[in-house]
This record gives sequence, structure tokens and C-alpha cells, in this order.
Amino acid sequence: MIVQDGVILATHCAPASPMKNGIIVSTDMGKTWAQYDLAEFGPRSGTRFHEKNSEGWFRLDLRTGWVTQADVILGDSWLAPDGRLHVVWQKEPIHPKLRDLYFPDIKRNSHLCYAIVKDGKLVAKRTLFSGGETAGPLRPTGYIGHPRLHVTPDHQIYILCNLVGTTAETKAQTGNYALRIEADGSVSTPVRIPLARPIPGIFFTATPRAGNRLTEAADLLIADTIDGKPVARYARIRFCERT
Repeated sequence: MIVQDGVILATHCAPASPMKNGIIVSTDMGKTWAQYDLAEFGPRSGTRFHEKNSEGWFRLDLRTGWVTQADVILGDSWLAPDGRLHVVWQKEPIHPKLRDLYFPDIKRNSHLCYAIVKDGKLVAKRTLFSGGETAGPLRPTGYIGHPRLHVTPDHQIYILCNLVGTTAETKAQTGNYALRIEADGSVSTPVRIPLARPIPGIFFTATPRAGNRLTEAADLLIADTIDGKPVARYARIRFCERT
């Protein structure tokens, strides 16, 4: 959604909309509304409105309404001083009921992914960790908490993520993990973070995208519940070499 010069623009979510590519607009700050279907672009969802240009046009970024019958969940990004954009995201499998009913041949696997973009071009992309029906009994998940980046002052990149054991043998491995991205692009094996109380849901970091300075330790704001009541928790994680 965007609000600019008395105009409000928002979009439909394609999989849940009767329109192929619906947008919602108000030119009087919400007093009246209109809906339009840009059907010529196919079943897509708007992801971002850009501020209008000098001619008064708004630019809208679109994504396909259904991506390989699964969810692609953006985790985090960091724009390095050399102009390279580091991106981490989670690819979740199709819902089991939808798979069983409509796509029985699809295997339900989850993937933690990482890429680097420079000057608008994809220069590197890789899957860091996979798990599921055919990829292993320990899988990454974006539903407990999206993967996040932590960058130290010397530009060492860490990825904070959650892994879930899907079998009786791996259930005890469920927890919060960190991976390190090396300068040559290699990735460490996931190391479990020894928290006294594991992160059960959504968490946020003090990201430089929000204006925070780079720090050695990762500061986390965690959504949790205690005795059935929602609470916010704080945790600080320091990284060190294994001894």
C-alpha cells in the first residue's frame, strides 16, 4: 500500500481474490473507494507501489499469484558497501491438503535460499539447506520465524534461522540455528544457538535496513507467549569461533 498526495493505493492478493490482478484506489483519503482488475497482466499480486513520477504515474511491482504451488517468504537483505545486495529467503512447500487433492506428484520439501544481486543482475544464488519428504528429516521453516541476516562491523554475514525435525529421531534437533557466509561464498554447517528459551515464533533483528549500526552481537526482539498471554522478549547473541 502507498499513500501520497491524498491518494491511497493497495492491491489484492491474487490467490485469495476473485480478480486476476486487483487493485484498490481512493483519491479522497479513504472517503470513497474503487476496485479495478488489470486482468491483461494475468493472475498476479502487487508487491510494492513506487512513489509517482514527474508525470504523476505510480509504478507497481508484480509477482505471480501462485509460485510453483508453494510459498516464497522473503527473510532479509543487506546492501553491502560494494553495492552487492545479499538476500536470504525461505521456500515453503505446498499445503499438504492441496498437494494431496490437486498435486499428488509434488514432493513437500522446504529450502533456505541465499543470493547476491549487483547492478540489477543476479550474480550468485544457492540453496543453503533443504529438508522434507525427499530432502532430509531436518527441514528449515519460515513459519516459525523468517530467516534473518546479522552483519558484523567487519562485514561478516550470519544467517539466523529455524530448523524442525520431522521424525522421531530428529525431533530433538528442532531449534534456532546460525550459519556463516564466508568471503569466498562457502557456508558453514548450521550451529544450534543455545538459548535458555528457544524462539517459538516471529523474531526481528536490529537490522541496518532500519538505520541501526553494525554490531558484533545480534539483538533480537521475539514474539512469544507466557501463560497464554502475548509478550515481547529480548535476546542478545554473540558469535565466536568454536573451541
